[in-house]
Amino acid sequence: MPDPTWTVTIDAPPEKVWPWVADLAKHGEWSPKPYRMEWLSGDPNAVGSRFRSHGWLPQDKDHEMEGTITAHEPWSRYEVVATDSSGDWMNRYELALRGSGTVVTKTMVGPPPTGAGKVVFRSSRCSFVPA
Repeated sequence: MPDPTWTVTIDAPPEKVWPWVADLAKHGEWSPKPYRMEWLSGDPNAVGSRFRSHGWLPQDKDHEMEGTITAHEPWSRYEVVATDSSGDWMNRYELALRGSGTVVTKTMVGPPPTGAGKVVFRSSRCSFVPA
């Protein structure tokens, strides 16, 4: 099964979109489900910085993960790897200029989903709200 990927085009240049994508603390403002995080070490959003997040899953309304920022390439790519009891999950956000707008592609790589997770994972949506 290919890695799940979501794409959205935002009517704003990458310079306007990047601050929303590459600031992990802002993800709760545009996430379709409850999300919050705290920094554990390092400079916020810098490669190598560690965080703890709490998000929503169907079986766990306060799902906790700890992770690391693994890429921060301004106006281009932001990536985090977080770990929970099922293993490591990588979320990559890539930005590309298209006309006067920005295409944002989110790719998620993790352990293969099992059971009901297969259905939930395939039907989930990702939204982005630029500044």
